[in-house]
Amino acid sequence: MYKTIWKKVREDKIFIADFWNSGTASDGCMAAARGGGYFYIMWDGTITSCIIRDNSKLFYKIVEETGAIPVDEGAKTYLSFIEKEQMPDYNRRYNELSDPIWNKEYLKKT
Repeated sequence: MYKTIWKKVREDKIFIADFWNSGTASDGCMAAARGGGYFYIMWDGTITSCIIRDNSKLFYKIVEETGAIPVDEGAKTYLSFIEKEQMPDYNRRYNELSDPIWNKEYLKKT
């Protein structure tokens, strides 16, 4: 997917914002509520971000430190995936696949 997205960017001059493949365009996670990224403020003032998918352990630490509460049942379920080590395991397996690409294509390490 990353090859297709960057082909569109380079050849067709069309930018496609993809959470996993566009991090280099925004200097990191697009949804981490930091410079170059964004966070979402819901109508009731609840603030959410999306660093949860590929950095689940860090996300969980932030939840614990800030006392953040899940905004819905899906969020509660997701926290249970972290607590059961399902998401951290997914993160580790995904990184095994993506880190070599990241190093080669973006960091130019071999």
